[in-house]
Amino acid sequence: MIRYYNEEDRKDVLNIFNQSQHSPMSLERFRTLDQEAQRSDYWKRLVLEVENSIVAYANLIKRPGLRNGYLFATIQVDVNHRRKGYGTALWHRLWKIIQDQKPKGLETVILDTDIASKKWAESKGFRLRFHQFDSILDLTNHCPRFQLSEVPITCHGVKYVSLSNESHKDQWNRLYHLFLQLCKDTPDFYGVEELNIDFAKHFLSSSGIRADGIWIAKDADKWIGMTVLRDISKKEMWNAFTGVCSDYRGRGIASILKSIAADYAYSQNVNILRTFNLSVNKGILKINQRMGYIPQPGRWIMERSFIVP
Repeated sequence: MIRYYNEEDRKDVLNIFNQSQHSPMSLERFRTLDQEAQRSDYWKRLVLEVENSIVAYANLIKRPGLRNGYLFATIQVDVNHRRKGYGTALWHRLWKIIQDQKPKGLETVILDTDIASKKWAESKGFRLRFHQFDSILDLTNHCPRFQLSEVPITCHGVKYVSLSNESHKDQWNRLYHLFLQLCKDTPDFYGVEELNIDFAKHFLSSSGIRADGIWIAKDADKWIGMTVLRDISKKEMWNAFTGVCSDYRGRGIASILKSIAADYAYSQNVNILRTFNLSVNKGILKINQRMGYIPQPGRWIMERSFIVP
């Protein structure tokens, strides 16, 4: 039986969801994601039950950061119940909803270790758009590069401060505009037309992001770069974003911001710092390598376009 999801299904869906994650997500964190999804412009989740047990689910959501007119689609079947037609059954049901919504295209994400799921998605018309790499930095024996208590940190004329050190009334508004400016030059957002303040607010107000975990690079009073850290658990953080204005690239600013991010995570007694980057983002990948990040299995970002060339 295929039906719409309700809150009582959350734990069962999470168990299936975690089969596609390199690091298991907590029930509390998954609940927060559900709450964020409910505030999105469009969200539907279906579950498939067999003998009163949920064995698969499907999502369709319009989330911030997608290209204009695109929806994000997910279908996942419990590994113990695959090759029984459940994924195809969900796809047919989801396809009816997709036809009603008339999007310009769909996007989905698949672990790059799950070749069978990639082939299945390709059979439904999806094609590879990007390859995203995950990396982890072990901070157990980390030697801090900077003294974070002595702000501003100054290197080669550029100052580095956390957002919590800034006292401007419009500091968050300045941050949103800087973030949007940097996103436009980031491969992750190529082709995304609707990068607006609401998207910046959504990203930077996500649970686990705090003002003291956002660091700004400044040329005098001009904000020219930033790095953002986000709590994952008590012992893990995610370096969720790092960017530098195009006019200031090639001066080592991104490298310093990434080092500050590692030092900050270490100061919070974090053991593991995670990050992910697209394969086309060669500059950041080189910085990660120099810092000692260890590559992990990544994700294929796939798309199906409904736009006729």
